[in-house]
Amino acid sequence: MDGPVGLAFGPEGDLYVGAALSNRVFVFAGDGSGLRRSFTCAGFSNLVGLAFDDAGTLYAVNSVSNNVVRFNRLPGACSGVFASTGLRTPIHPWFMPGGDLLVGSFASDSVLRYDRDTGAFAGEFVMRGAGGLDGTHNFAWMPEAPFRADYDRSGSLDFFD
Repeated sequence: MDGPVGLAFGPEGDLYVGAALSNRVFVFAGDGSGLRRSFTCAGFSNLVGLAFDDAGTLYAVNSVSNNVVRFNRLPGACSGVFASTGLRTPIHPWFMPGGDLLVGSFASDSVLRYDRDTGAFAGEFVMRGAGGLDGTHNFAWMPEAPFRADYDRSGSLDFFD
């Protein structure tokens, strides 16, 4: 495994690692007991990010070929390029609530959005350079915090009565 950079836990609990220089996905037992298998896909070119959707389908981002590849339900069976429009050195995929795919486009300093079912380009989610964005890399989605009756807006919680 050369150049491990993309990590994601699969629906079965195994750890999937994308290797940028090997252009393979390595699957390790979730308990750390060792390598289970590895696989590749035609079109892999500097695999740098992995993500699973809600249905357990694996997606891999390739930064040199500027695309996102989708796998069939059983990871290891490549179904081909899922998205490529607008990507310039994509780095990190993330599924947002509701299911659309977000991809950081490093060379265009933006985060792009793709339809969860078709892979059709749905526009810039974060515009180029917004807020000083430069070299978009990894990001995460923060779910809205649930309402807490004991939250006092100063940022502290009252745990004692």
